[in-house]
Amino acid sequence: STPMDLSGSWVIAGGTKGFGLETARALASKGAKRLWLVSRSGDLEQPGFLTEMEHLNIGVEVRAADLIDNVAVQALFDEIEQSGDELAGIVCGAAIFDDAMLSDMDAERFERVVRTKLDSALQLDRESRRFDLKHFWLYSSVSCRFGNPSQAAYVAANMELEALAKRRTKEGLPALAIAWGPIGDAGYLAQAEELKAVIVHKLGAVMTAKTALNRLFDLVERGLDQSTITLASVDWSRLKSELPLLSEPLFEYLDIRVSEVGQEGLIDIHALLAEKGEAKTRKILLNLLCQVAAQIMRIAPGEIDVNRDLTDLGFDSLMGMNLKLAMEERLGTATPIASVGDGMTLSRLTHLILTSAQSETHENEADVMADRHLTDLNIPEKLKNEISSAAKR
Repeated sequence: STPMDLSGSWVIAGGTKGFGLETARALASKGAKRLWLVSRSGDLEQPGFLTEMEHLNIGVEVRAADLIDNVAVQALFDEIEQSGDELAGIVCGAAIFDDAMLSDMDAERFERVVRTKLDSALQLDRESRRFDLKHFWLYSSVSCRFGNPSQAAYVAANMELEALAKRRTKEGLPALAIAWGPIGDAGYLAQAEELKAVIVHKLGAVMTAKTALNRLFDLVERGLDQSTITLASVDWSRLKSELPLLSEPLFEYLDIRVSEVGQEGLIDIHALLAEKGEAKTRKILLNLLCQVAAQIMRIAPGEIDVNRDLTDLGFDSLMGMNLKLAMEERLGTATPIASVGDGMTLSRLTHLILTSAQSETHENEADVMADRHLTDLNIPEKLKNEISSAAKR
């Protein structure tokens, strides 16, 4: 790989607001001479951006275009070609968000999310081949690495973007798909403080747009020899405690050494029962279940009705397994949940966990009492063992 410069003219799809606009601003600081900012509406989120770029002697062209429309994309590139611009790079950053459980989405909603990302990228790929590009960036998401139950369509579209990057690379064309982690001060999360708080709890931190883009520029300027990269701020030890998937062989080479359960997050139910009593232990367990369920569903804990069936909340069998594994990791013991169906609620699951722990405590107490009485009796060891084994059966 060879170091690449970022100067020249750029087309930024989805560049009139959010992270797309921050990408334009960052490219300007790296030597871009003209920025073509394109979105469906063509409305610039920050009108002062034009003045800012004018002071830097950087040209800005704002265009409204439906990027999934071949005619509109052809017209855009015809205009760029006729302007004499030597196009250096393209950023495929167009996206819409329509988060919902897959079971709650219809085909129209799913298609709308996918087409906005994927079809726009395919159109830009097809129509830009008349230019000798240095860069063709596709904005993907770290959710492609772990999955996200409420973003099935978004994840699917991003996976296709990464596949497009690999196809272009095989054809000898520039391509780089960036799976971004959450950006806290631009785009979707900038207006969703509650969701941001959930993500911070899960990942440990979110990146600022400036930090994220500087990391990308550093890699690009030093030279890359791969078609996909992931840039995210992740506390792997914290994420592992929330996401059982990280225990799979796929992630075995990650250096996850801090905060293994026992360690920071293990909860001893028996100790809680002895110290705080049944009522307070029940409340602690229910709060923990709400937190874990909320992290799995990517919502705030306060949005969960603990008396509502898990299936009505949007849980499927895979999410139920994630809940079971996550709780077992936090409690260090088996969680008595075989299915998310049959009227299972978080309140009922709390009761089952507590009852199971109390049963274990009573059994242990009975075992200790039996052993104590047997010890007091002057009988042969073999007979003592037979009596003890029969009692435990």
